[in-house]
Amino acid sequence: MSNFAGAVGGALGGLVNPNNGTSFTPQVPGQVNDVIQKITANDGILGAVTMGIGFYFLILGFKLYKPTMFLMGFVAGAVIGYSALMHFRPPEGYPSDNNVVMYGSGAIGLICE
Repeated sequence: MSNFAGAVGGALGGLVNPNNGTSFTPQVPGQVNDVIQKITANDGILGAVTMGIGFYFLILGFKLYKPTMFLMGFVAGAVIGYSALMHFRPPEGYPSDNNVVMYGSGAIGLICE
């Protein structure tokens, strides 16, 4: 019965210590503002482009079959390129790390298409 009470207590408002039944809230490292300050302009551009491609797939993906296949090849190539760039990345990073990763994966995506 104590496991059930612990599971219910954890679902309702925090974690329950199974030893003494007290509830506690885990500490969250960092704050939301710290994360927001680490977002660069390239991250915003990449997010906007990705959302635009996603909306395109959602709305026009079936009607415009050939352009959709082009974009799917580009996205697949870009993901593979990003993975390769991050896997072979030097320990100190690239000279312009954000630009190399963003534009490099985009170029690899165009080549793969």
